Amino acid sequence: MQWAHLPPWPWPEVRPLMKLMIVDDHAGIRKKICELLARPDLEMRECVTGEEAMQAAGEFQPDWIIIDVHLPGVNGFEAAESIHLEIPRTRIIMISADDRNYLRAAAQAVGAERFLSKSRLADLPQILYSGPTSPPAA
Repeated sequence: MQWAHLPPWPWPEVRPLMKLMIVDDHAGIRKKICELLARPDLEMRECVTGEEAMQAAGEFQPDWIIIDVHLPGVNGFEAAESIHLEIPRTRIIMISADDRNYLRAAAQAVGAERFLSKSRLADLPQILYSGPTSPPAA
């Protein structure tokens, strides 16, 4: 009876180890991020607008959000701040093709943990997968 140690069927649903929300109005950027970070233990949700991200975050409860600064309608800063207030444990990375100090400062001011230039998206696996799995203490 090699299976005697297993609980009876049906087995409980296994939650992914990490939930990631990607928010960018450019499909190519979302696709690149998905390809860079794809793992079997990662559940991803894509959003095109800040409004969509704000609506989906409460239900999805992401561990991480990667969000573009420049979004149509509600911009990335407004969406990130709103989500951070609603779900403070969610870790946020703001991204932009425009790598400027004032954007970095604004990202930090709305609760983002990191600001990353889109030219450095290849750094995302190192950022998400090599650090602590839980958010830093507030």
